[in-house]
Amino acid sequence: MRFLARPAIRPLLPLLLSAIMLAGCPSPGVRPPPPQPPAERPEPPPAEKPLVRPPLQVAYPSRIALLLPLSGNYEALGIAVRDGFLAAWFQQDPEQRPQVRIYDMAAQGGDNALLLALGEGAQFVVGPLLKDEVSAAAAVADGRVPVLALNFLSDETEAPAGFYQFALSPEDEARQAAQRAIADGHARGVALVPIGDWGNRILNAFNEELTQLGGEVIGRSAYATEESDHSPVIQQLLRLTDSRERHARLTARLGTRLEFQPRRRADIEFIFVAARPSQGRLIRPQLKFHYAGDIPMYTTSEVFDADPNANIDLDGVLFPHMPWVLASSAQAIDARRRVETAWPSRASHRGNLYAFGYDAWQLIPELIARLQDPARYRLSNDRIDGVTGRLSIDPQGRIHRELDWARIRNGQPQQY
Repeated sequence: MRFLARPAIRPLLPLLLSAIMLAGCPSPGVRPPPPQPPAERPEPPPAEKPLVRPPLQVAYPSRIALLLPLSGNYEALGIAVRDGFLAAWFQQDPEQRPQVRIYDMAAQGGDNALLLALGEGAQFVVGPLLKDEVSAAAAVADGRVPVLALNFLSDETEAPAGFYQFALSPEDEARQAAQRAIADGHARGVALVPIGDWGNRILNAFNEELTQLGGEVIGRSAYATEESDHSPVIQQLLRLTDSRERHARLTARLGTRLEFQPRRRADIEFIFVAARPSQGRLIRPQLKFHYAGDIPMYTTSEVFDADPNANIDLDGVLFPHMPWVLASSAQAIDARRRVETAWPSRASHRGNLYAFGYDAWQLIPELIARLQDPARYRLSNDRIDGVTGRLSIDPQGRIHRELDWARIRNGQPQQY
């Protein structure tokens, strides 16, 4: 440095250099203070788990109307719901059983049947079942008598006062599939759904929930339900077509035949499939054939067949279902036994609808209690232990089901 070259500084130069050298070394016997550990962040308090409790055991209204299609195209559906409802009704003390009057919706129509039931003194109405009839009933309901409709109104329709809605909603199941994938550590995946409104609704519900939870659907395809070979759609979804095209270009460029095994895209953490049993049994083996058998496959309860010998091709598939089917609660096991005892020739088919009717009966005192004391239940986080799931009631009067999860092993569902 220029200032060190001045004559006045030269005598002090050795001392200055020694000081500089010593400044870079720790003093003998003096250790630098140990690094301080980073301040610990207080852990957030654990989320309060909702209380799961049995349905309320309180008095039922003395006159209940049940509105179902008991003839025509939907007769079988209505009968299954009716039988499940009456199986729960039979559990009541005979001296305390309310009167249940049943109306055939195929003969009456949604608005006419509701008005007729009210005119004949119904104090609580269960039904209708079909979506258009629920809309017709909501248009004439005036809140004087509570109604438990067995389907959801459209999102654009506001429910009148005292008008509750209960449904076996595939969209709710799709949302739970998204939650399950995230909980399992899988945030990025692809979706395969059938062409049409049903597939679109399920995909939209799944995608919306997954996105809100920080995940992403990075690829999607739709298949035709009338086809049995879904290879073209699956190959496109997994980008196996791109792999084969790269191989063809390389072979042409080199002018020689190369050993080749197509590779799927490597960023897929899960596959979400919406399918009914017949299509699910085709899609799962085809995914395995196309090098995707190791990717977790999530779906909805629609894929599961009640026939115990029908699900062998679904091994590894993860799906949600109601306790009634999975025998995952003591109440569900007991309720199913009662229904099968009462209707042994019918109860093995359409079990979901028997359970649906059973829970519809159990919900009646729950809804009456909410109408009588709304302040008590407005902020309640309770879940009702039903046979179709753990039931909760949102501020719009919609009843949602939290399901149990299972994985197919050797054709049988095992709790997951």
